[in-house]
Amino acid sequence: MTADDDTRVDHLMITDEKRQKTKCRMAYGEHDVVYDRPLRKFVHTLAFLVFVTYVSKETLTSQRQHHHHHQPRQQQQQQNQQHKDASIKLEFQNRKKPKVIRSEATNSLPRKRTAIAPCNITDPDVLSAIRRAQSYRCRQLFMNLACASRQDETVTDDSISVGTCRNPDLDFTKVKAPIKTNRPTGVAPVAFVILATGRGARQIGQLLRVLYRTQHLYIVLVHTINNYLFRTLRQMTSGYTNIDILDVSFDMHWANPLRFRMLYLVLGRLLRVDKRWQHVVILEGSDFPVRTVDELADYLAHYRDRSFIFLERASPSFARALGLHHLFVECEGRAWRVGRRQLPNGLRLGIGYSRMILARNMVKYFVHGSDQFVSNMRAYWTFSMNPFESFFQTLALNTIFCERVIPTSPFWRLMDDEERSCDCQDRHLYVDWCSCAGGASAGVKCCFPYPHRPDDIPELLNIVSKQLEKPLFFATKFDSLISQLAINKVHIDVHGKIKTTSQGLDHYWYNVYHHEDKRYSAGDTAITYFAAFARMTLSKASDRKSLSIGKLLEVHALFRNDVMRGYLVKFEVKRASPTDDSAHRNYVIESCVQRIDMPNVRSRVKHDSALLTRLKDVQVTSNYSRQNLTFDPLGILLGPFSVIDFVTSWADGTDVGNFSAVFYDPTLEMVAVYDVVVPMTSRRHNVRTERFQLPLRPGWWTVRYYDGRGEFFEPFLVLPSTFYQGHPLVTVDGAKRVHGGPPSGRYLEGDFGLPKPTGLTAARLEAAQNARKVGDQLIGWIDDLLSGQWTIRAVCYPEGQPKPDYLVSFVCQDTDWSSYMTDIKSRVN
Repeated sequence: MTADDDTRVDHLMITDEKRQKTKCRMAYGEHDVVYDRPLRKFVHTLAFLVFVTYVSKETLTSQRQHHHHHQPRQQQQQQNQQHKDASIKLEFQNRKKPKVIRSEATNSLPRKRTAIAPCNITDPDVLSAIRRAQSYRCRQLFMNLACASRQDETVTDDSISVGTCRNPDLDFTKVKAPIKTNRPTGVAPVAFVILATGRGARQIGQLLRVLYRTQHLYIVLVHTINNYLFRTLRQMTSGYTNIDILDVSFDMHWANPLRFRMLYLVLGRLLRVDKRWQHVVILEGSDFPVRTVDELADYLAHYRDRSFIFLERASPSFARALGLHHLFVECEGRAWRVGRRQLPNGLRLGIGYSRMILARNMVKYFVHGSDQFVSNMRAYWTFSMNPFESFFQTLALNTIFCERVIPTSPFWRLMDDEERSCDCQDRHLYVDWCSCAGGASAGVKCCFPYPHRPDDIPELLNIVSKQLEKPLFFATKFDSLISQLAINKVHIDVHGKIKTTSQGLDHYWYNVYHHEDKRYSAGDTAITYFAAFARMTLSKASDRKSLSIGKLLEVHALFRNDVMRGYLVKFEVKRASPTDDSAHRNYVIESCVQRIDMPNVRSRVKHDSALLTRLKDVQVTSNYSRQNLTFDPLGILLGPFSVIDFVTSWADGTDVGNFSAVFYDPTLEMVAVYDVVVPMTSRRHNVRTERFQLPLRPGWWTVRYYDGRGEFFEPFLVLPSTFYQGHPLVTVDGAKRVHGGPPSGRYLEGDFGLPKPTGLTAARLEAAQNARKVGDQLIGWIDDLLSGQWTIRAVCYPEGQPKPDYLVSFVCQDTDWSSYMTDIKSRVN
């Protein structure tokens, strides 16, 4: 970087009070850039509105609760704690009577507070957002922002002028940054910013293990609401002074507009805490390095002042397709459109990826730059959907950084075709509102990255070895829930063999419940299953009558060789009979619970049907991902409020035809009929019952497939629930509302030509009786339904605890399945 360039960069960062109060003229080379319409007032107005609305959330909540309940604060806290404690109890005996659960229609709720609009709002997007928002805070925020955006100080087409790139016609396709063989001098520390989501703490741990060096800096951002991930990562990295685990109030959703503000604050923090680093790498928790971190540091040392940002020029029409002409804001955990705006006139717009490597000089300009160009850009992109796919690209195209950008991405993405693309894109926008792909509008191919599997790794590493002019250092979209083996293969082939004698190298433990979670994360259905699994475990005890179940501690989904093997349920056991001193102690045990496999699919095909003989597999689940071809770890646990997915896998064949999928509930009532087309090529087909009215009637359901020549049936269980909205079901009325089926008596509106049952059959009478069960009767019904579907494979107890003499068990650390096993691949080292 030349001395002149240094002067220009420093000039960009000068904070001149006089210049802020008057119009600004700045000269760069032959270009004079005049900012005639500063947006100071607009920025301050929006910032103030957002600040006031967000900070008043707790005040409004407490006022609303006080107005409704008329209870002292201490009494209200005690009552809330009682409800929380009740939600994790597994047995109903010897308990204080909990709060009676009432239907939403009969609950006495605070009246909906009316938001007041500062102006007349006619935009249909804003009116729709106001109507659908659940909280007063969000409704008032939408009104304020919509009205502010219509004032004279709003961002208009000429408010962001053409920037200062000295070579606007630069051909970025010819810019390369090859790997250099000579050893660089003065290798600077590298800062890593990792955005972590979900509950996969062990995958983040494995990422940190291969990235960690004592000279580098690491910041892991975790959403405040995900306190399990925050606690676990804090524990895993304790003692490492160069690793910060930060809980942030912004949702980590990839398209959240608040991610812009989050990164602004984090990069500002990095500039303050350390002056040595020269590059910052922005990662997701699903990324994994395909070269060593030492190779990365050496490579970046050769390009000290260069940023690595994949960018392409975007036309105004494409920018509109990305939604840049909309005003977005985050509230209630999602993004809302709250107004329209014009695209900046004359600005060279760029698009690219959200993952990038930024040089310190560009970060400094982004954070501390005070000229109106970067200030206006920050204001404009603060309220944009997925800002990091266009902000830094546009900043580079319109400033002196255009000559300091390597326009290539050091991240590799494995792309799929449109077969698994989304159906949820909005109108003419390329924005993917469902967060399942980088979508396209109707009629346009939709390609997106999908998780790596072991078969993809040889090709990936071969590509990495050949990419020397534009080297790759990371690959995106690794998911241990999809394939831990794929991550292990890259780990071993690139970063060296994992030195361990543990049998857990091919294992993955994914936490689905923890008793310290602040929010009721697992849901009523899952807790009902886990409580039943605990009872099933103790049913094998030799002294069952003297034992009672205490607190449910943790539950993990266990994967081995990329196949889910069951659940690991950890809970406390209390011994009621005081025969000795140890009888009063609480024991902790962990049991491995597995589902009993159904008979082979083809053995259940009746009659001679060439089409149905192509049927390879059937999965009944919820939360099925068509993109990842898998289901959520809790997806096989179905309850009254589950949205059911039926996924069929077909082999190749010449028989192409249609078949009908007919659903029957436990009363043998025909619920719905779906027509399915089976292609010649092998693929999966998904039928989702999202149109069904909830709740579903508990018991054994059946789906039958007919093609005119044969049939196939698949039974599946919808389990009753012992909880509703986190509280135990203790009244008959509450049980009937949860277990009595849809309130209207129909799962679908209209009869669709299906025959109606005549009279109350024995199955319907039995279902009506079951719907009234509470307490021990409800628990007995649940245990009977599960007894033939799930089994206890093994039981263990943690090392250091006396062995429970009432169960055949082993030390957990000595097993090949327990969550207590040493998982060396996920330990930071």
